[in-house]
Amino acid sequence: MKNAIILIVIIALIIVGYLVFKNKGEETPQIIEMATTTPAAEPLRVSIALATQNKSGESGAATLEDVDGKLKVTLVLSGAPEGVSQPAHIHIGTCAKLGDPTYTLSNVVGGNSETLLDTATVEQILAGLPLAVNVHKSATEASKYVACGNIVNPNAPVAASSTGATAATGIATTTP
Repeated sequence: MKNAIILIVIIALIIVGYLVFKNKGEETPQIIEMATTTPAAEPLRVSIALATQNKSGESGAATLEDVDGKLKVTLVLSGAPEGVSQPAHIHIGTCAKLGDPTYTLSNVVGGNSETLLDTATVEQILAGLPLAVNVHKSATEASKYVACGNIVNPNAPVAASSTGATAATGIATTTP
């Protein structure tokens, strides 16, 4: 019995010695954790061409973009009269058939307007289409429109026309 215990101890020492010396020349593998980051998505930016209406000579562009959780709407018009405050809105519908205004924008003065809306995002605007950006001649002549552009979802597929006829009053593009 005593010899059996000595034999077991010797075999155990041989096995342990073998395992220790076997790995002696090898480097211990290291686990390297790499942090992965996903770059923040660029905010969606939609540009709308504002076409002249009622021979006003005013045209330009509107830009919709998300800034700090708010919708920033920038209007730039050429041909706008100096010193006139022109109301602007985002309306339900299209330039061909405007419905009620859904968002009131800062008045265009000297061809420029910038509005921050905390009640909408670009995504919400695109989900609510059809919508159009519309500029009025003045507060006293609000029923006369001087420029308009349809808001178009830049990610929506373009439908083919079977008649070959097309009509467009606005262009939408996105930039990262």
